[in-house]
Amino acid sequence: MSFSASTCLSHIGLTPLGTTINVYSDYNSYGTIITTVPTSDITGANCPYVIDVPNGTNNIKLYDPITECFCIIPVYECDFSGYAYDVSND
Repeated sequence: MSFSASTCLSHIGLTPLGTTINVYSDYNSYGTIITTVPTSDITGANCPYVIDVPNGTNNIKLYDPITECFCIIPVYECDFSGYAYDVSND
């Protein structure tokens, strides 16, 4: 089962980014692209962008294949499905 991670990318460098950003997960040593995101969808007014992340992921890597710029962002899975609260006695 996967989980969702919301993120924004702010570009403050001098080199213009390419039109797409590849998203990788460390669950397989960044070996497979999870998704490819249009740069305009993960920057500026379109933030945050929601990424479906595989279980076992601790970090996602955002990589621009044109400029070879990247960043690695820690993500945390919060699974509340095992918790229940009985409100019948309230």
